Amino acid sequence: MKKLVLPAFLVGLLSASAYGQNSAIMALESGKLDKAKEEIDKAVQDPKSSTKAKTWFVKGQVYEGLATDPKLSSLDSMSSLGAYEAYKKAIEMDTKEGKLGSTAKDAQKAITKDKEAKDKLRLYYGLVGQGNAKYQNKNFADALKLLKTAMVIEPGDTTAAMFTGIVAQQQGDNASAKEGFTKYLELGGKDPVIFYTLSNIYRGEKNDAEAIKILDKGIASNPDSKDLKNEKINIYLQSGRTEDAIKDLKALVDKDPSNAQNLVNLGILYDNAAQTTREELSKYETEARKAGDSGKAVKAAEEDVKLFGDEVTRLTAALKKKPTDKELKRQLTDVTTKLADAKKKLASASQEKATADQANASKLAESQKKVAELTAKWENEKNQAKANYEKVLAIDGNNYDANYQMGVFFFNEGVVQKGKVDAMDMNTYNKEGKAIEEQVIAKFKQALPFFEKAWSVRKEEDLKTNLAQTYNILKQLEKSTAYDEKISALN
Repeated sequence: MKKLVLPAFLVGLLSASAYGQNSAIMALESGKLDKAKEEIDKAVQDPKSSTKAKTWFVKGQVYEGLATDPKLSSLDSMSSLGAYEAYKKAIEMDTKEGKLGSTAKDAQKAITKDKEAKDKLRLYYGLVGQGNAKYQNKNFADALKLLKTAMVIEPGDTTAAMFTGIVAQQQGDNASAKEGFTKYLELGGKDPVIFYTLSNIYRGEKNDAEAIKILDKGIASNPDSKDLKNEKINIYLQSGRTEDAIKDLKALVDKDPSNAQNLVNLGILYDNAAQTTREELSKYETEARKAGDSGKAVKAAEEDVKLFGDEVTRLTAALKKKPTDKELKRQLTDVTTKLADAKKKLASASQEKATADQANASKLAESQKKVAELTAKWENEKNQAKANYEKVLAIDGNNYDANYQMGVFFFNEGVVQKGKVDAMDMNTYNKEGKAIEEQVIAKFKQALPFFEKAWSVRKEEDLKTNLAQTYNILKQLEKSTAYDEKISALN
């Protein structure tokens, strides 16, 4: 039987298309990776050999070898990613109707870890090594590509996941950073820095709820981490959740009652809470006053009725003595008319008051109840703040923050009392003003030693302002020159 023989030009063509691939294999097997790279690069550019899955598989092998050889990895600093993409190409080209051919299976093994295997894939080390080199050279974009690929081929590895998050954050790619850090934590990673960093990313995205969830998980994994606990408190503060912050910080204080900084912070939290409560209290005080304003018109009308009634009585008595006095008669007629008008206004105001009182009764009661509740809450928060500052000073009498805050505490109380004096009319001042002024002086004098102590520790501009104001207020109220020298010393 006669054998079929291929035409000579076809034999040459087929040999040429396979030559680069085979040369690359031989160079690879002999350890000449630089030569292998040269040959396989030609092969993947060849119109014929580039259509073969085997060519791309060989490229994957060559580039993987380069990536994992410290002496040759510089030939292509992204060779590990090139290997991964070549293996993926080989799988794609050798898969028919969902079934992998032999080359595709070999390529799949190179980038997919067997569930039973304990060792990491060889390509993983190339990806991580080159990714680290890119990171060290501050080429974060390429480093991220390499490390994300390492995370793909070793999905159970915490190192690749963590490094992906770190590099992505440097690159400003928050989505990839969250992906890497979240994967790290899902795999059981417990580094508190990662919890802290991931939480900060969510904070930057205004997602405080998720940030707190991350911190809670971090605290559960690292119960002794002060940084995670303090960061959670900071989020509470910045999001207006002062009561939650107080609760968490109290737990820290209970655990370590000698920690002066925690005590100072707890005092400041109570101060902040007291300020918020005071603002809410003012709102309800205003509502309570408005609800009670309906009686003002009645009171004014009653005063007019009494005024004109007294005048009618006086003029009537005068006319009895001078019954023919025309001027007295005219005045009596005029005042009698005004009295009648005043009585009409009183009747109208009384009716309006009755209607308003009926409408405002429940609102007034509610406002008065809230005023009572908030007043008690405000006083408690102020006292809690003061108590914590006092605990700090018992531990460290030179603590700047505690001295400053104690000074502010008494200074603010003095301001409130002084406001009462400033709002008085002359009659009220003559009756009550002097006594309240003595209370004002006492409060500012209580503030003074704390401010002065803080000033001796650290000379801050805010403190200087408060100290100068205290001296000037006492100078004014006591009408004394005793503070002039101290005021001059501040300037």
